Amino acid sequence: HRATKVAYGSIVAEMRWETPAPTHLFWRPDKIIAEYELKNPFLQGVYDGWCQDWNEGSSTGKGLNHSYFDHSLLKSGTVDECWKLCEADSACKQAVFEKSTIQCWLGLQAMAVEPNFGQGKDQCYAKGPKIDPVKIREEKFVSSNDVISTIITSDRPVKLELSGRSISPNVDGDSGPIISLNGQCLEDSSNNAIHVIESGRVKAKVSETPEIYVDARLVYDGMSTVLSASRPLENISTYDVKPGVCGYTFYLPVDDKGTTLSWTMNDEYAKAVQAVHVVQADTQKYLTAKTKKVNDELNDVIPYFRCSDDDIV
Repeated sequence: HRATKVAYGSIVAEMRWETPAPTHLFWRPDKIIAEYELKNPFLQGVYDGWCQDWNEGSSTGKGLNHSYFDHSLLKSGTVDECWKLCEADSACKQAVFEKSTIQCWLGLQAMAVEPNFGQGKDQCYAKGPKIDPVKIREEKFVSSNDVISTIITSDRPVKLELSGRSISPNVDGDSGPIISLNGQCLEDSSNNAIHVIESGRVKAKVSETPEIYVDARLVYDGMSTVLSASRPLENISTYDVKPGVCGYTFYLPVDDKGTTLSWTMNDEYAKAVQAVHVVQADTQKYLTAKTKKVNDELNDVIPYFRCSDDDIV
């Protein structure tokens, strides 16, 4: 599993949230629920001290009368005047007002961390972008035909950027010593799918004592991976990650109506495509069936154990 990367996601809206970690993660026997609460990471307002992440500049350049204004260039010489200069400049993301010398500085970098020096001497104005939070929910499950699916919903429309690649062992222990890899990543627009054909040769250990390795096929050699969705895959690109390893990137719209992303693997590509499409035709039916199957096993197959401690059983 360490050598695989099927679909790593980032959220794209007014800003980009790079492969965010779940805020809450619930593990159930029938499915995994992941909840993401994505917030604006940039500060807004006035803070005591010199601005963090400082990068002097403005839309007209850097230096006197561009990003730096001394007392001779300031009309009122107040913090409000300094803040207004930043507000009026489209490139300004932060400003610093030096109280003792009556100087105003403009900066280009949005600030994510509060000032940690200059307290009592300087004031910082953070003009961070106004970004509404995004709440995303995933329900991940494995259906009876070995298709892994996730139903993704968002409280407002966003784009989901997804990237993956063919198998790429990081160390020899992931798949044995690698002789060669020849993964192929293909766009299959007729099936709204990404098709990955795995191929490679490895050294397989056939004896411990004495230690003997022989040339062998990669465990996934000749198998096909299929990745598809309930909505059209957008802006698909395929590329080389490194010799023998291919990659792919695409986008999916996500909103409160839900988008389902599904993946499976099979020796035959046609069977893999069919399995994914069957689940995508009625994902909720397959999720309900999975929950029922697990409940039946827990209620009727797995025996109950009595214990005086209700927290244990």
